[in-house]
Amino acid sequence: MPRRSKQAHLTPQRKAAFLEALHACGVVTRAAKLASPDASGSGIQTFRDERKRDPEFARAWDEALEQHAGDLVAELYRRAVVGDQVPIVSPKGEVVGFRTIRSDKLLLEAVRAHAPEFTPRSESTVTAKVSKGPDLGLGKLSPENQDRLRLILEDELAREQQRALGSGDTAPYSALPIEERER
Repeated sequence: MPRRSKQAHLTPQRKAAFLEALHACGVVTRAAKLASPDASGSGIQTFRDERKRDPEFARAWDEALEQHAGDLVAELYRRAVVGDQVPIVSPKGEVVGFRTIRSDKLLLEAVRAHAPEFTPRSESTVTAKVSKGPDLGLGKLSPENQDRLRLILEDELAREQQRALGSGDTAPYSALPIEERER
């Protein structure tokens, strides 16, 4: 029992450590453990009790979780829209340029979040249903968005075919689009 009373004492530093860890990882149990390394178990109950007792701490807790969620959304958009620069490697193993890799799957999830009427399907479902299946509601999208979606799906299917051929992450120089060869 004396251990519990020592655990229950939350210094401002421990609260701040918990909130910082919660913002960074978004997992309450992990944040409690990081803020209470000497506690037996996760030490989470101490923080939950403090949350009930202190409305300011409860607001800061909620804000830390909200900030973490915002960070995740920002990273989703960065990967979907901005992407990452990866080297283009020639068959000789030389870096001949760079290309931007974006995540079409994350982009589709972002579209789904902002346009709930659009529900993406798996690639095999999309290709099967577009040709012979029921209407997916794509006609509700503007012509520009239909064209963008078609390009995204074609690009994703091409990547899937490339993966199936075992080409990996490196592309032969001659297989690259001209604009990427000229960089």
